[in-house]
Amino acid sequence: MEIESRCIGLLITFSIGENLRFLSHAEAVRLWQRAIDRSGIRLTHSRGFNPRPKLSLPLPRSVGVESDCDVVFAEMSESADIDGMRLAVEGQLPHGCRIVGIESVEKRKAPQPVEVEYCFEVAEGSAGEVGQRAEDVMASENLAIERIAPKGKNRQIDVRQFIEDMAIDKNKVTVLCKVSNDGTIRIEEMLGLLGVEHEQLQSPVRRTRIVWN
Repeated sequence: MEIESRCIGLLITFSIGENLRFLSHAEAVRLWQRAIDRSGIRLTHSRGFNPRPKLSLPLPRSVGVESDCDVVFAEMSESADIDGMRLAVEGQLPHGCRIVGIESVEKRKAPQPVEVEYCFEVAEGSAGEVGQRAEDVMASENLAIERIAPKGKNRQIDVRQFIEDMAIDKNKVTVLCKVSNDGTIRIEEMLGLLGVEHEQLQSPVRRTRIVWN
C-alpha cells in the first residue's frame, strides 16, 4: 500500500445516526478521540499542563440530528498509510457511526462550512401547511426572532440571512442553509418557522450535504 510521506492533517468524513444521534457535541468529540487513540494513530497534542489531542468537529451537530457527511479533523504527528488507518479506525467505531471517506491534507487548519442541507419528513396531514410556511419564509425579506442565550442574554437576530432555500416535495422538507462568521440558523428555529412540532416529524432531521471552503 502507498504510504503518505507528507501527511499533516487527517480529514475523515463520516455518517452518524440511530441512537448515536443523541450524543452531544462534546460526547461526539470524545467518541472520535477514543476511536483514533485505540486504533494506534498518533495525534499531535496541545502544549501546557493538560495536553489534548488536536482534533475537532468543525460543524457542531445538534442533539437528535443525523448526518451523512460530518467531518472530523485531526493533526497527526507522523505520516501513515491511509487505507490502513481507515480499517484501524473503523474497527473502533460503535454501531451507528461509519466512515464515508478519509484523506490526508497538507494543512493544519480545519475546513470551515459555508453551506448545509437538511432534510426531514413531516406527517402527510401537515404537509400543506408546512409547504405554505416554506413559501412565506422564502418570500420574506427578513425574519427577526429572539434567540435564547445563557444567563438571560437573549437577542434579536434576523435568521432570513441564513436561509438559501426551503421547499417541500410531498411530505419531504429540504432546507439549504448558509453558514458564515455570523453563524447559521438553529434546528429549533428552522422547525419553528415551519410550524413543525417534534411529534409531527416522521423522520429525524438529517444533514445530507455540507459544502466546505
